[in-house]
Amino acid sequence: DWYNHADFRKGVFSVLNPNRENRKDNDWGSLSSWGWGASRIMDYIETDARICPQNVAIVGLSRSGKAALVGGAWDERFSLVISNASGCMGASLLRDKTGEHIKDLIVTDWFCENFKKYSEYENLFPVDQHMLLSMVAPRLLYVQSCSNDEWADPRNERCACVLASDVYEKIYGKIGVVLPKEEPNLDTAYHDGNIGYHIRTGEHGTEVLDWEMYMDFWEKHRR
Repeated sequence: DWYNHADFRKGVFSVLNPNRENRKDNDWGSLSSWGWGASRIMDYIETDARICPQNVAIVGLSRSGKAALVGGAWDERFSLVISNASGCMGASLLRDKTGEHIKDLIVTDWFCENFKKYSEYENLFPVDQHMLLSMVAPRLLYVQSCSNDEWADPRNERCACVLASDVYEKIYGKIGVVLPKEEPNLDTAYHDGNIGYHIRTGEHGTEVLDWEMYMDFWEKHRR
């Protein structure tokens, strides 16, 4: 990550793709490797009789929130997927976004090389993040925002939840996110659907209130 930008010589890459010079433009980056790693942890959990594998959540903040969405979208064994202020290429729609953009992300090793081609052409990106959220359906999904976090763009995180709800409702017959028509109240749980949401007062991060909201949602909906 931060100390080895675009290096791909350490960790899982050194084992699965040891020859850095042979990387292709569509080869996986760190976000995918973190999601893959979460699945390997889930492999172990299924062998441990002390843990109920039917009730396992994956959660992450910021760039780890992006990775949690990737891991949760790929691996259906996660019953609840939680994105905490994940922003651009996480839970937030790319179109009409404020704050963080593709040009801010291409300096990292999080994505494949092809991703960089859209740095100045975001509206040509062939997908958007509500599609990633909808891949969690019909399982439980939770998106959290922070009121003072325009970098992540709370409005577009909510918009992605609304658009992903179409898959929950039209394909699986489940309620997606339930939000008021006006701006949602701060520090208020919106837990009636299978996509939970709240926007916490404050800066980018995770606080006790967030964990309380996640656990309340989990207790309300879990198997």
